[in-house]
Amino acid sequence: MGTALAAQEDADLLFLVGPGGAIRICEADWTPLDRAIECAGAQIGYRVRRRRGYVEVEGRQGSEYCLLRRDRSPRLVAPSGLRLV
Repeated sequence: MGTALAAQEDADLLFLVGPGGAIRICEADWTPLDRAIECAGAQIGYRVRRRRGYVEVEGRQGSEYCLLRRDRSPRLVAPSGLRLV
């Protein structure tokens, strides 16, 4: 996710992992991830969606699904020992 956060332009990519472990990377379109996995004959799929304010990674394998999202906005971090209220 750190690499995706570092880039500036918007992007949508699909990472599709086939039965033999081969990884196919392509630009994502409107197709839902489960449909892209099925059409490609893949076993596992990931969609990385990078926008101006966030990065989102969606993963799917069979009926299992995971969604991670991280905002790109800077966060206020207090020095050790201080408490932010």
